[in-house]
Amino acid sequence: MEKPKKGDRAKVAAGIDAFLQKYPSRMEAFFLLIPKYRLLVENPDKLVRFYETLHKRYPNNVQILNMMGYFYVALGQPDRAKMIFEKYVYIRPNEANPYDSFGEFYYNTGQFGKAAAYFRKALARKPDFPASKINLSRALLHMGKVRAVLELLDQIQADHTEGMITNSTVVQRFLC
Repeated sequence: MEKPKKGDRAKVAAGIDAFLQKYPSRMEAFFLLIPKYRLLVENPDKLVRFYETLHKRYPNNVQILNMMGYFYVALGQPDRAKMIFEKYVYIRPNEANPYDSFGEFYYNTGQFGKAAAYFRKALARKPDFPASKINLSRALLHMGKVRAVLELLDQIQADHTEGMITNSTVVQRFLC
C-alpha cells in the first residue's frame, strides 16, 4: 500500500478505526491493518499511543509488546522499553525471540556486555537462530572481542548461505 495522499488520509484512517471498532476481538485484523495505519501516522508518539491502546486490549500479545519495546527505544524512553521487554521475556521465557529483542535493547542503549548475554540466552533456546548470532557478533565487536567475532562469523557462514546473512557476515568481517 502506498502512502495515502493528504486529502485521503482522514478517510482511510476513519475506515481503519471503524473496522477495528466493529471487530475488536479479531487480533489478526490488527496485524493486517497495522502496516496501513503506520503509513498514515507521521507522528511517532501517536503511533506509540496506538500500540499502547492495542496493549491494553491484548496485554499478553507478544507482537505488540515487541513493537512497543522497539518504539520506546527509538523514542529515547529506555526505562519503558526495558519494562516492556522484561514482560515479553516473562510471557515467553522458553522462546528465543524475547531474549534477542531484549539483547537488541541493550545493544541500542550501548550496554554491549548485557546485550551479548541476552543474545547468548536466545541462542541457548534456539541454537540455529541466525539473527541472534549476527547480533551477538555485533555486540562482541563493540566489546573488542575480534577473535570471538571471527570464529562466530565462520560458524554462521558454514551454517547459513542466505543472502542477507552472508551480507551481514561480510560487513562484520570488514569491521573487524
